[in-house]
Amino acid sequence: MRDCGILKYGKVDPTECLLSHKEGHVLSVTKNARVIKNRQNKIIGIVEAVTDLTELKNVRLKMEEATRRLGELNRLGGIIAKSQVMQNVFAFIKASAASDATILIQGESGTGKELVAGAIHSIGERRDKSLIIINCSALSESLLESELFGHVKGAFTGASQDRIGRFEQADGGTIFLDEIGEITPYIQVKLLRGLQQKEIERVGESRKRKIDIRIITATNKDLKSQVDAGKFREDLYYRLKGFYGLFLAG
Repeated sequence: MRDCGILKYGKVDPTECLLSHKEGHVLSVTKNARVIKNRQNKIIGIVEAVTDLTELKNVRLKMEEATRRLGELNRLGGIIAKSQVMQNVFAFIKASAASDATILIQGESGTGKELVAGAIHSIGERRDKSLIIINCSALSESLLESELFGHVKGAFTGASQDRIGRFEQADGGTIFLDEIGEITPYIQVKLLRGLQQKEIERVGESRKRKIDIRIITATNKDLKSQVDAGKFREDLYYRLKGFYGLFLAG
């Protein structure tokens, strides 16, 4: 190791650089060093610390890509506004697109929740896969269960053949569950199980099917108040909110 001023100053501040891995690929790291002295205050060695920044660098690249695609989306006539409120929404979309976390969007009807969900999907890593949209308030409990999770032949009257659900249709992509605050306690349990285990069961079947999807949800209700009133599961609420939550004002 070269001196780099460490013998003079006793340390080298963290510096970002590239290292060649023994397997041939390059790692982005930070390096810093400190001298070790004995009781006579003489230098007897140098300790160098190396921190792998690969994951952080990947997140940065995703953010940059999301920023570029968000700009394209604006130019193509997507969500366009210059107000500070909308700039905050853009920042939320950009940060969300760089992650795969489950998202909860809250706001009154007509505030653009579906537009935001579509923008997140359009600039995220799953953009080349399907975006499946379903309004949870439009179907009864039994129909919603079949719509989301699918069913097998004979599961109920009229089930004349196997049917794939929306979760399986969205495999590899994104599912947007609008009006999530309307789902019944039974559907809440099934959805929570799917989030926790990343697998679903079709109606009338005990076989577990793995799913790889990004979930975005929206509601015009105050879900936290619903939780406090015992109408919505607290564990599901925090699962849906993930690291990201957005409130759109009317």
